[in-house]
Amino acid sequence: MDPSQGQLIPASDGFAQQGSLDWVSLSKSSVSFTVDVLGRYMAAGVSPFTIVVGQAIARNLPLSTSGRKDVQSALNGLKCYQGIGQAIWFGFGVKSFVRTLASTAEGMSLVAFLAAASEILGDDAAAEMIYELSIEFKSPESLTPSVHEWSMVVRACSGVLSATKFPVHFEGLQRLQPIHYSHERSYWPEPKGLARAVMAVSCVLTGEYLSITIEGHLGAYWIAAVAEWLYGLSVNIIGSNGDLVYSTNAGISDAQINIRLRKMDAGPSLDLTTCIYRITDQVLFIRDNPFHASGRLGWSRCLRDCFGAPMDELLKDTETVGTLFGCFSNFLQGVMNRDPSLPPFNIYGTFEEAGGHPFILESIRKLPELEPLRNPALQSLKLNVTAASTTLLRGLLSLALSCGCKQCDSYPNRVSYAEDRNCRFFLFATLLFLCQTLAGVDFDLEIGPRRNGLFAIYHH
Repeated sequence: MDPSQGQLIPASDGFAQQGSLDWVSLSKSSVSFTVDVLGRYMAAGVSPFTIVVGQAIARNLPLSTSGRKDVQSALNGLKCYQGIGQAIWFGFGVKSFVRTLASTAEGMSLVAFLAAASEILGDDAAAEMIYELSIEFKSPESLTPSVHEWSMVVRACSGVLSATKFPVHFEGLQRLQPIHYSHERSYWPEPKGLARAVMAVSCVLTGEYLSITIEGHLGAYWIAAVAEWLYGLSVNIIGSNGDLVYSTNAGISDAQINIRLRKMDAGPSLDLTTCIYRITDQVLFIRDNPFHASGRLGWSRCLRDCFGAPMDELLKDTETVGTLFGCFSNFLQGVMNRDPSLPPFNIYGTFEEAGGHPFILESIRKLPELEPLRNPALQSLKLNVTAASTTLLRGLLSLALSCGCKQCDSYPNRVSYAEDRNCRFFLFATLLFLCQTLAGVDFDLEIGPRRNGLFAIYHH
């Protein structure tokens, strides 16, 4: 866009060169690795050939100054932990393959792109997408790594951005126009359409296009997130009703990346008309391991951000919920102490935070939203185990009777609640399960929970 004339001016004369790489020169070029570096690649199960192709593609996806700083900060924060007398190490070591790859500008761009794809789309979808992207760059068959080869690189880069603001930023964008997912289906962007949209973004970065428009939902959100966070491009997001719902440039009509949200539907995977790209989201019926693209939530508000008004309403009843939470902790402490008033339980090991006062404090530390429950919860610890158990059971029954959702109203017919996410009983049960799980693990609080993970707890 020329500011003086207000007209859209092509950045280049032709369209034929879009996405072209000099594959002939690449095939004739020579590369060298030290034995040490080659050993790191082989230890990660990564083919050096795949890295060479990946870096050639990443040359068209240069990071912005802020993106480069954020990725470098993420790399600097990667840690490794020892276990079993230093015999086993977990995490990213000093000589990690990822650190070696990110030592060059193109390598860092490749790590950032694959880490961003893996973080939101999952390893398998990310590998499919980078494979399709290599085809979009017109790579000959002899220079096209397989999906399996790409998957090894993706897995090596997975987790690099987990503790950054990127997955939280994606989740914030996705809440602009949320979709109610069925817990029996998987949702993710169609890889080929997503690859063509990434190709268009690369054309903006390299100056071939001044702006593009992308239509979609999950895939469009991901494009918006990486375009802003990694590449420093201006982004406008238009809701399905035509209203501007997000802008990085104060609502200026012609951003570099314009996103038009629409509902997930069947249709062409992508339409190219005056640089308008359409990404279709795939929907697959999967009962055993449902998955859909998801970012991360901040621990400070993860319950409210995930479940919305129903969870907010539940947590506002601090006296009732706090008392029940404390009674649950009291019960757990009784189980740990093998209280004679309780039936025998099989206990294979306990720890300090598994019940009682430490359980409440640890839950509040990891889930700050529970802070208002502190006083009534601690008061409930003064009850004997029998009284606490009785209060807990009566309270759970009261939650079910006051709920009014399909599940509670239809008991004992047990109508499915898959599309009804405001069940007070199951929301409270989700809260208890999450606290009990978190009490037994230690983790980096910078890595937030996934929204689809919290939904999985609720549904199961």
